[in-house]
Amino acid sequence: MKEPLVTTQNQGKISPTLIRLTTTNYWQQLEGLRATQGVPVTLVDCLKGLVASHLHATIGPEATSRLIEQAKHYLKDGILLSDSVGDWLYDVMVFVPNGEEKTATRSFFRLIRKWPGGQLKYLEDIEQ
Repeated sequence: MKEPLVTTQNQGKISPTLIRLTTTNYWQQLEGLRATQGVPVTLVDCLKGLVASHLHATIGPEATSRLIEQAKHYLKDGILLSDSVGDWLYDVMVFVPNGEEKTATRSFFRLIRKWPGGQLKYLEDIEQ
């Protein structure tokens, strides 16, 4: 496998809070994290759904307050997902419904691709 993508934040080193997975074996790799690194089973199950939803372009798993706290602890630097083309670095993000809409829509996790040396921004957040 070629050298993984890295961010300027971790200065070329793979962080202990970066989870490395492959698209063909992520299920077993996540089970291994649970067994070897003590990642909670609820977060492992959530990550299985998150990677599957990313690969199949569907809505991600529900983001409960407990899962969000676990994700903040274990996924600070994101997920490195490798496929037959290369290594891709993702941040774990959460969709949060606006105000009263919480009754009609749920919060959910989503993988968002990131690139070294910068960050994605909403158009309205860019000052000219």
